[in-house]
Amino acid sequence: MSSNIEYLRSGLRKIRDAALLNIISYILSIAFYISIFFFIMTFPPSVFIISLITFLISLILGLIALFAFLIPGFEDLRDYDPSNFNTPCILIKIGLVGGLILMLISVVLLFYLISIGVSVHSLMYHVFYIHQMSASMIMPEIYMEHMIFLIGVVELLFLISLILLLIGYIGIIIGMFRLREITDEDLFLAAGIIFIISIFLPIMDFVGWILTFIGASEAMKRVKEGA
Repeated sequence: MSSNIEYLRSGLRKIRDAALLNIISYILSIAFYISIFFFIMTFPPSVFIISLITFLISLILGLIALFAFLIPGFEDLRDYDPSNFNTPCILIKIGLVGGLILMLISVVLLFYLISIGVSVHSLMYHVFYIHQMSASMIMPEIYMEHMIFLIGVVELLFLISLILLLIGYIGIIIGMFRLREITDEDLFLAAGIIFIISIFLPIMDFVGWILTFIGASEAMKRVKEGA
């Protein structure tokens, strides 16, 4: 029994740490947007560099929170109580991991399309204004079909990634409700409700992670005291 309880302690600790990293990541994201605003207003190169560093740190912390703490935390909770945590664990792993991978692929393809567009624009300028050649000589129909196909693929991958991320997010919401059931900590219930609201109002996600951090900390105290 003690070893089983240890899974609960470990799961709560990792979810608490994931929530803390997400909170810091959100604060850095806010700093990033503020610094971008000042960059647009004043254009100093140093502000742009600071903005870029802030964004990268925020992104890295978010990924660490997911892969090093949130997913392993729900895996520990699944080992503690498979009947309650197997479903949210699967949804989080498939949804968030799969969604991020497809999102990354779509971003890479998008940059690829942008690079092609810049190259084509440069080529068209060179041909039209220097050599006065016909557009049909540099933009055959098969090329346009290829571009339209790639744009469609990017849009489809992006849509699927959003659906998967939503599925993973639903897994987190279910996990919060299940944590409330087994720990009797109402803050997990509040966090789950806030996470539902944040689907339509994303800024509320920050509040959800604050409640999760406090709730996990309080639940750990109860488990440590034998409650």
